[in-house]
Amino acid sequence: GFYRLIGFPCDKIVMKVNKLHYFPNASTTDLVGKTIVDLDINLTPIAVGAKVVLKNVLFEQSKYILKDTSKVELNQLVDLMKKNPTMEIKLIGHTDNAGDDKKNMQLSLDRVKEVRKYLILEGISAKRIQFKGMGETQPIVDNNDEVLRHFNRRVEIEILKI
Repeated sequence: GFYRLIGFPCDKIVMKVNKLHYFPNASTTDLVGKTIVDLDINLTPIAVGAKVVLKNVLFEQSKYILKDTSKVELNQLVDLMKKNPTMEIKLIGHTDNAGDDKKNMQLSLDRVKEVRKYLILEGISAKRIQFKGMGETQPIVDNNDEVLRHFNRRVEIEILKI
């Protein structure tokens, strides 16, 4: 869709997009000094095999304790799964390459277990949620770049069944 904002009442805006049969998505945009904002928010269709990064699922440094800010994104996943009661997913955890390989593998596994635990507490059946830790084995950006490295620390979902 198209939108237009005139006279920004704040410094940042969050645009949330929902469409039936698509993963919800959101984007935060800095408005300081801008009079016009163009923003593309891509939606991924819900289909078997589709993968989506849960962008705002964050953990304390080198731990598997979910940050409170993660609950907004996780609640969207809960809502999606409740609207699609036969949907089954796999949670896939990733880390960057800082530290020991074995510890990173365990950390990625512990993190997706924590996400799974949250989903179960919110009413999603454990039978609908598989999980796997990948450690540092599947980076999406160069781990040698300190600015980008954080993108490798992520949780993805993969649709197994709709």
